[in-house]
Formats: sequence, structure tokens, C-alpha cells
Amino acid sequence: MSKNTPTETTIAVLINQIEGRYQSLLLRGFKEYAENHSCRFIFFVGKSLNSPYEYENYYNSIYSLAKGSEIDGIIVASGAIGNYLDLEENKDFLKSYLNTPMVTIGSQFPGIPGIITDNYSGMESLVRHLARFHYYQRIAYISGPQNNPESKARLESYRKGIQQLDLPLDEKLIFQGDFSYQSGYQCADQFIKHGQIVFDALICANDEMALGIMTALRDKGFHAPKDFAITGFDDIPKSHYTSPPLTTVHQPINQQSYNACEILLDMIEGKSFNQRTLSPCKLILRESCGCGRGNRISPQPITAGQEPHSLSSLDIRNIGDSILEKANPPKQHTREIGNILSTLLENVILDIKTLRKQPLFLIALNDWLSLTFHWNSYTELWHNILQQCHNELLSLLDHHRDRAYVNALFQEGYAGVALRTAQKEARKSDKLEWLFFVFRKIAVELNGSLPLTKRFHNLKKNLQELDIDDLYIIGHEGGPQDSSELKQMTLLYWSKQQEDRQHKSFPSRDILPQGFLPLHRVSVILPLVLREIHMGYMVVSGRDIDPLVYDNLREEISLAMYTTSLYERNQRKEEQLKQTLDNLKKSEERYRDMALVVPMMVVETGRELGIRFVNQAAEKGLGNWENIKNLRRIIPKEDHKRLEKILMKLEYRREALVYPDIRLINKETRRLIPVAQLSGIYHKESQELTGIRWNAFDPIPFIKKAVLPDENFFSQYRISPREEEVIKQLLQGLSIQQTADKLFISQSTVKGHLTQIYSKFGVSGKAELLRVIQDYQVSVHGYNQYLFTVMNSLLSIPKNSTKGPGQN
Repeated sequence: MSKNTPTETTIAVLINQIEGRYQSLLLRGFKEYAENHSCRFIFFVGKSLNSPYEYENYYNSIYSLAKGSEIDGIIVASGAIGNYLDLEENKDFLKSYLNTPMVTIGSQFPGIPGIITDNYSGMESLVRHLARFHYYQRIAYISGPQNNPESKARLESYRKGIQQLDLPLDEKLIFQGDFSYQSGYQCADQFIKHGQIVFDALICANDEMALGIMTALRDKGFHAPKDFAITGFDDIPKSHYTSPPLTTVHQPINQQSYNACEILLDMIEGKSFNQRTLSPCKLILRESCGCGRGNRISPQPITAGQEPHSLSSLDIRNIGDSILEKANPPKQHTREIGNILSTLLENVILDIKTLRKQPLFLIALNDWLSLTFHWNSYTELWHNILQQCHNELLSLLDHHRDRAYVNALFQEGYAGVALRTAQKEARKSDKLEWLFFVFRKIAVELNGSLPLTKRFHNLKKNLQELDIDDLYIIGHEGGPQDSSELKQMTLLYWSKQQEDRQHKSFPSRDILPQGFLPLHRVSVILPLVLREIHMGYMVVSGRDIDPLVYDNLREEISLAMYTTSLYERNQRKEEQLKQTLDNLKKSEERYRDMALVVPMMVVETGRELGIRFVNQAAEKGLGNWENIKNLRRIIPKEDHKRLEKILMKLEYRREALVYPDIRLINKETRRLIPVAQLSGIYHKESQELTGIRWNAFDPIPFIKKAVLPDENFFSQYRISPREEEVIKQLLQGLSIQQTADKLFISQSTVKGHLTQIYSKFGVSGKAELLRVIQDYQVSVHGYNQYLFTVMNSLLSIPKNSTKGPGQN
């Protein structure tokens, strides 16, 4: 994989998800930086390291791809992917990348430049506001992951703020979360005692948890700010328009992305750079803490010729520069926002002078709101612009009438931003509905009966609807595997390459095969994983892909690859079985004697165990079948509970179960016959389970004819009569418990006999004992060696099989 231009810089970004609200803001900042600079970004999207959530750690092999030679620098969202690591574990993870220039976001480590949020000042201002402005006394706190540096800083700052205000620090009011919406939702029950909420106000370590808690408490009949005050941290876009709007602490996430890129490029070019960059925070007051938007004040009539003294001295340029400096917008929007401020200030001053009924300020604002509708951080940027402009004007105006008029104008302005935000969200909702429709089509395409590459090819017509320009699907050489290690890979599908390059093999360090089209300015690489099975990874790039697309597409492709591998494996097994049967037919005379010695009972049933077929060996070995319509009638009751779990495995595993610890009853002799193997019968097209094949083997006749040694054998090793009985039960495949029941002795006695038996034979277990018996029989009786290979396979339990009656 080559670069677009010789001078282009390739930056790897390691991040734990792409659709998260915090992560999507980081992604947006990187995209905006790429639009204005000669560099491209490759996002390696795994999960949080050492995650407590099942299967998440299987995704993290994707981070190893960022060590490729084409990577010029790395940005690690360490505050996100290191949520569950302590400081030393985080450092150990980063060590393997130290040969490449690197910057971290969210936490800092020795020798690595870091972009850090000023968590302390942000959290202290939040505590102070709740206590001093609203007079809340019992201020609770929900923290993030214990090892996360940002989580630690915010919790420490909360404690410090409570103590500085002389409020009681009650550790019972500190709850544990993990920064996720789900953890906030799940904490709600801890907040309620005797039907009452245990605090006046709740500070959450991030907005995601705050939104989860608000939803959960609302479901229980409590509402903010009527019943409790709640605040967050981060100021993600949804905090603006949730109900009620969330009071929070704003951290400039977009700007953090930009700063990380600037520092990394300075490192790559050998320039000086800051080792530590502290991102300032700002308290954002909204309704969830009890703050309101304020009352609208009608303008007072003005006498003709009367002009406020304060307006004559206002310098629009200086005011605009001052507001721009305080607003500190992203650099790519600085010039445009400067023009916006100039226009708005000119018009608001004209409006103040004339107190117009149709203010020019609102007309200009409405125009700018339309022209900037494409902004990614639309609501955040406009709230910032209006708030700074509003505050600056109020600080300059000294007449009550002017201040009241400005308040009324800006309340209308905030309402206008809220309306446009609602329109943007409505468009997002429409797009989301459309995306679900597209993914339903994709699911149909990918789960058909066509070959996998053909199904991938059919994806192409859906990619444009998802705003995807390029899609590369890369699989492990040799198919899915249990190991997460990425070695030799195969390009299975791409959206724009020539067909004659299909299935091109290459080492994983290249990400894509040499000579393929270079990636876009922003590309995303995600692992193709289903539980613990690794299929490979996919590379996605496009114009303006919705974050939800990535994970949904990854899941659909992973499932298609997994089910295809199962189908192909079953096909291979069927071919092998067919070949085996053909070979047996060709060698019928050769194996006839063996078939008489080792009679395998075969029964086929439906899913509900209704009997469809019984071979002669089963009719003879299991008794009279005339009155038996369902196999469940000849399965011991104590095996029924285990049976249900085993049948569930056949639904999903698509592989035979060896010695599944199920027995059948001979109705005439009342003897128990162990089931040697269970296998599913599946519909060829839908792969739905339609029946079950039961293979049972009665070892006793076989043992009596071919396995049990004569008395000389036992005498040779000084085996007592009781030990001889234990060996016979062992060779029949009985467990220690079953042997004890059969011989009317305790399990500990059986274990003692086994210890003596293995000691006398000089062996360590059952497998070695079988080999001793086999060698004796061959030497004394001259039995065919192959016969004993069959015997071992029938009576020995593979290590990876389900525990059966033959296991101790």
C-alpha cells in the first residue's frame, strides 16, 4: 500500500470505538484537519484493553497493524482504550510503538507528548456552582473506570471541591461507573432508598452516564430538575437537546484532535513541540441543574433622538476580536466565525439604537444559521458564538433598557439555534431509518446461498447508499481461526480493483497488498470477529459515512464469513464421510469381520426425537422397537436435563458431539448403552437443524470378544480380583461414580484401586493401560493391530470432547 503523494504523512489513530459520542467528536476533528493538510488518517478501531465485557478483548489484535512501515506517526486515544488499565499496563502497551513518533489524547505518560483535559478546574467550577448558586448540600458523584487517569482526576477534584466548600464528604454518595451509558442506567437503583432519591444533586464523570441515569430515573418516575439536579462532563452534542438540556463541562474535543495532529507533525519534521498540552474546560449551564433560560423581557419604548451613551464608544472590530479570542473556535472555522461576528455586532448595535420590531440581528443570524448548516459541530459552535457575544455586549452596555433588549434578542437567537438543531436531528433520524432499511437489504445479500465472493460482489450496489467509496475485506490465509494473531492474509473482496487480483495473498504488516489503490484521506480499519473466532479485518473509506455504518457492516460481514466457514467445513466433512463410505463399500469383504465385532447402533430422529430410522444393530442391541415412537422414552430421566443443553449445542455448533454423556436403555435387559456420537442433520440451503443422528455402541460384547485379557495377564501383574473388576468396568467406559455404584463401593475406594492398578502396571492413566493390554493381546493372540486402533478410538474420550461416561 503506497501513499498518495511522496510528501504525504500517514497517521495511525488507535481508538476503542467509532460510534461513541466522544470518539465520533475526535474522528470529526481528524477529518477536518485532513481536509486542510497534506496527511491522511487510518483509524484502527478495537475495544478497550483488558475490558471486563465478554469477547471485547478479541477485537484488540487490530492495534498491531499500526506497526506497519507505512505509518509515519501514531495518535493514541489512551483515555478511551486504556479505560481498564492502570498506569504501568498502559505504559507497557505503548512501549511497542515507541519507535514511531506518538502523541496521546486523554492521558500522559513519561516521554510521550500528551493532550490533557483540565479536569480539575472544570470539575471544581461545577461543584462550586451547585453548592453556591443552587445551595445543594448532598451532592453525589458517579465515577468512571477506577484506573482511568481522567476518571481519577475528576473524582479527586470532586472530593477537593466538596471539602473546600465545607460540605460533608459522604463516601456513600460516590458510586462506580465505567463512562458508558449502560453503567449510568444500571446505577439508578442505587440512588433510591425508601422511594426517595438519596441526594440533592448528582455529578457524573461524563455525559454518557448522565444521559443513562436521567433515562433510568425518568422510567422510575423521577424528573430533573424537579426531583434532582444532574450534571455531566464533556458537552457531547446530545447534551444540548436532551430533555432537560444537560448542564455540563465543555472540553474542546475537536480542538484536542487538531492539537494532537500539530504536535505529531512537529515531531515527525524534527521541530520543537510541547510535551504537555492542557485543554481548558468551561462550565456550560443548562436546565438539568435548575438553571433556566431566563425570562424574555419586552423592550421599553424609546424617545426619538435618545441614544444610549454607551453605544457611541463601541468599536466593533475590537469587540469582535475579543469575542473570537474567548470563543477559541477550531482553526478551520476562525475566518468564517470572524465574519459572522462582524455582521451580527453591526446589526445588533443598529437594533439597539432603533429598537426595531423586526431586528436586523435576527435576520442576519437566520441567514448565517442556514449558510453554516453543514458544520459538523453546529450546535456546539453556535452556542459558543452566541454566548460569548451575548456576555461581551452585556459587559459593555450600562443602560437597563439596552441590556433587556439584548437579552430578548439573544433568547430569540438561542431558540433559533435550538430549532435548527432539531431540524438536523430530524434529518439524522430520517437517515438512520434509511440506514436500517439498507442494512436489511445487505443482510439478505450476505446470508444467501451464493459463494461468499459473489455475495460480497453483490454488496457493491449498496455501498453508495452508505456513502462508502472503498471497501476491502481481508481474511486469514486458510480461513477463520481461533488465534487473534494477524500473519498471512488474503484480500477476499474490494470495491474498485480488477477481478484478476482476487484472493491476493500478502503479509499483514502491509495492511493491503502492494500495488492496490491508496486509501482515502480518512480510512477506518475494523476487525472481523464473531465471539472468539477471528475472520480478518475490513478497510472502509468514503465521503461522510455515518458512524453507525461501520459496526453494523462489520457485524454483517463477520456473520457471513463465519456461517460460510461452517457451511464449507460441513461440506468437507460430508465429502470425507462420502469418501469413507465409498472406501468401505469397496473393501466390504475386508471389513466384514470387523463390522461383526464392532456393531455400531444407528438411530435417526427428528428435532423432537421422534424416531425415523433404526438399523439392525440398534434393533438387536436396544430391544423391541415396535411400541417405541420417541427416543426420549428410552433415555434415563437423570439424563434429560443434560440432553436439552446438548441439543441446543447441535443447533449452533454444526459439529458432531463425541461421547456427550447420554445413555440409552435396552428395554428388555434394562442395561444402559452409552451414546458414542451425536450429529445434526441440516437442510442443505437454509442450514436449519432438521434431525439428529444417534450413534450408540455397546462395549460389553466387544470387550468380551476382543478386549479383556485372560487370567494369565492379571496374574502376571499381581492384580487382585477386586482390581480386576475395576479394570473391567473401566474398559466398559464407566466413570468412577458408575463403577462405585456397580461394585457397591465408595468413590474413594475406586480411586484407591485405580492408584494401585496404575502403579502395578507402571502407567499414569487409562490411555497407557489400554496400550499395555493391546500389546499383550497382540503378542499372545496375534490380533490385527488395526482392530485395537478401532478399540482405542471407541473407548477413549478425546481431550476436547464433551465429558462422557468414560472420563474420570
